[in-house]
Amino acid sequence: MNRRRLATALVLVLAAGIAVPIWRLRPADRVLVAHFTRLVGVHEGSDVRVLGVRVGRVTKVRPQGRTVRVEMRYDRDLRDQLDLVGGKSYNATFVATQPKLTLTYKPSRDLTVYGTASSGYRPGGFNASPISPTYKSEYVRSFEGGFKSAWREGQVQINGALFYENDHNYQYYYVDVATASQIDQNIDRVGVKGAELEAQFHPLTHWLIFANFGYSDAKIKQLNSLPQYVGNYTPNLTPWNAAVGTEYRAPLVGDLKWYGRIDAQLYGRKYWQVDNMDVQNAKQYLNTRLGIEGDKWGAYLWGRNITDTRAYSQYVSPALGIGVAGLGFLVEPATYGIELNVKF
Repeated sequence: MNRRRLATALVLVLAAGIAVPIWRLRPADRVLVAHFTRLVGVHEGSDVRVLGVRVGRVTKVRPQGRTVRVEMRYDRDLRDQLDLVGGKSYNATFVATQPKLTLTYKPSRDLTVYGTASSGYRPGGFNASPISPTYKSEYVRSFEGGFKSAWREGQVQINGALFYENDHNYQYYYVDVATASQIDQNIDRVGVKGAELEAQFHPLTHWLIFANFGYSDAKIKQLNSLPQYVGNYTPNLTPWNAAVGTEYRAPLVGDLKWYGRIDAQLYGRKYWQVDNMDVQNAKQYLNTRLGIEGDKWGAYLWGRNITDTRAYSQYVSPALGIGVAGLGFLVEPATYGIELNVKF
């Protein structure tokens, strides 16, 4: 799901001079990993207690040789907001556990089959705009099954997966230009189903050909505030994407090697808002990289979007109250550069 924050919205907020929230965000995840030579009565989902007080939960128990690896996660997120204009302050604490269960079966050396069930969490928070001052925490239960395989002594690798997610209080955002602020909102319930497939092929020792494909069908299942949009895609969704490319790395002279890569990225139609009225057509991008590498250094010439595909990275619909035209942010045009890497 493509739900990245729109950094440009901060510029709009500052330009308008309205209330700006000051956040104090403390680490949400604390993970403790312990190794035991003998373990009885502890399993995934067991409580973690200190002096009898539950402070977390065991998320993974994995045998490793003669020891057992146990992972425990405790999530606690404290958020404070100060309204510099209104002089008001808000604070809230968000607590959640994220259990995970993974079953793995390896019928042969070159084939692994797995299944995973887990719970995810994203804390709620506060908006700068009085239009919607708060938004809720998001909770998701996900299930995934897949395989990883190698063929012809590792010359060919093929991996695939199917997944399903049941998402409550799905978080999305838009830019409200009338108040020059980014608004985080919730969709009551979202269902996501999809698939991923990736393949790698080594025709020669130094030559790699790769391809991958992803599909995500994320639909609104419940939206009490706007029930007419139930069944639509979630905002900022691109239902499918793919990539294909090749790279070659081989000796040049002495200890030097030369490296070349070209790849194409393909994206399907993109649905910007909950009404699904504004849609961007499918886009393709071509990237290249060519360089010389030593043992501890590398020098490269690179190009991104060399076909100069024009597209939006973000778009705000005029239906959100910004006038007769929408507000869009373009992707980076054809860009070229030089890169030097040094290892110490």
